[in-house]
Amino acid sequence: MAGQVPSFLGDESLKLLLFSGKGGVGKTTVAAATGLYRADQEPERKVLVVSTDPAHSLSDSFDQPIGDEIRPIAGMPNLLALEMDAGRRLEDFKRQHGDVLKIIADRGTYFDQEDIANFFDLSLPGLDELMAVIEVADIVREGQYDLVILDTAPTGHTLRLLALPQLMEDWIRVLDLMLGKHRYMATVIGRRRYRPDETDAFLEHMSADLGRLRALLSDANATEFVPVTIPEAMSIEEMARLLEALANLRLRVRTVVVNRVISRRECPFCEARRRGQERHLEEIEHRFSAWDLVLVPLLPQEVRGQETLGRYAQAMLDHEQPPSPLPPGLTATPLPLSRLTREGKGGRGDGVRVLAQQQLILFGGKGGVGKTTVAAATALHLTRMNEGKKTLLFSTDPAHSLSDSLGQEIGNRLTPVAGAEGLFALEMEATELLEELKQEYVAEIDEVFDALLGGSFDAPFDRPVMEGTHLPDSAGPG
Repeated sequence: MAGQVPSFLGDESLKLLLFSGKGGVGKTTVAAATGLYRADQEPERKVLVVSTDPAHSLSDSFDQPIGDEIRPIAGMPNLLALEMDAGRRLEDFKRQHGDVLKIIADRGTYFDQEDIANFFDLSLPGLDELMAVIEVADIVREGQYDLVILDTAPTGHTLRLLALPQLMEDWIRVLDLMLGKHRYMATVIGRRRYRPDETDAFLEHMSADLGRLRALLSDANATEFVPVTIPEAMSIEEMARLLEALANLRLRVRTVVVNRVISRRECPFCEARRRGQERHLEEIEHRFSAWDLVLVPLLPQEVRGQETLGRYAQAMLDHEQPPSPLPPGLTATPLPLSRLTREGKGGRGDGVRVLAQQQLILFGGKGGVGKTTVAAATALHLTRMNEGKKTLLFSTDPAHSLSDSLGQEIGNRLTPVAGAEGLFALEMEATELLEELKQEYVAEIDEVFDALLGGSFDAPFDRPVMEGTHLPDSAGPG
């Protein structure tokens, strides 16, 4: 396959490229190198690289400050970059539309003004990311840039983001239900035809925004998703889930980038790592054979700045595994395990004893650094230290890796971990938990309405608003 130009590097018809994958696999590097290459090869076209990842790395990749304003890349007049502050965009949205939303809530609920104000002061989960991507869609629509490249957050956030347009459409439908009662009452009591106002205009505006976003993401001629992975078991499993989700959403994927492939080198450590990757590379070729595979070698230096980004882009073009010796002076002698366990401030057992005394331990860090591995290993060790006690290991990452790390299916139910008595694991599915909570509330809402109304008549507007269901056709104009 060497010599074949990857679709995302050569297709000039594309308007939007989205790079996604597990945290730490090199999405930002691939996105930045792609932007640099396309801008260099097509000097008459303007290229914009945008990051929506809350932990931005574009400044690091280009080795220059970027921030939340579009800035040119030094020495590349047709290449620009933006690290988008999604939180600021949500605040802008609330400032611009907060009064209208409060009017809708006032017309369609029994909340008083203070309750409504307090509700809209709360953060709306995921809405900040959606506002950011809607702005990206607007940038594409305006046509000021010939190609927009989007460096997304890790897989779980990407999947949540792709589900948000549907959730937002449901949200708008509920807001429309809330206005339905007002429209009906204005018609009946006022004995006049209802005249649309700013609330109706807001709903139409949001629906149009979401429609344009959906159309852009599903336009196979203009948009392409490029998943990025590395030859490791957990990254492969997460990639498989991402590809399945993208296929279910009918979003175009032609190429998968396999990053950090170790070339054959004259050093025992490198050769051992290479042999360890071989079975994963075979699995990738077998499982992802429906897509073009671009295997990019692990470079012997950090990919930072235009010079190394250019080398990385060339490696993607070649997508083969040329020999790349280690830099002079770099040895590959691993530190003996005995030294790792003996050395360290305060002695070997102090840190473990402190952890064993805690009731809640949280692991955080940049995507791909091994949080799941550390959490699982810690849970196993502490469980064996504390015989007779129960330990719960759970994941809140939308793209769960606990099943992959433990080597058994976990899922959204408390599951005993095989071979570790007293250890249980759980991969929390927030969407599923929310749906279960909604169903509980629906049952309680029905009981309340039935008790209040005594079965003699119904509340055709209020009940569906509270339950989030469709307004019955017989209820009146909507």
